Amino acid sequence: MIKFINTTDDIHKPYTAVESIEMCIAEESSLPDILEAFEGFLKASGYHFDGYIDIVQDDESMVQYNSEAGDGTPIFTIVE
Repeated sequence: MIKFINTTDDIHKPYTAVESIEMCIAEESSLPDILEAFEGFLKASGYHFDGYIDIVQDDESMVQYNSEAGDGTPIFTIVE
């Protein structure tokens, strides 16, 4: 199961009745279905935008995962 969760910060709780937003998506869902659900999650979380979310191939550069730093932080390299 894939979950998108947004919990309202304590500082904002006096201004909304929404304590949290959670969307659960089946792992077998297609990428277009997951993107559509994520778009709905963002909108439910208060983000407003025209258009839709999509995967765009970037031929000019690529981000490559290399390893983790000593503290567990992932290290990424932009390959051009």
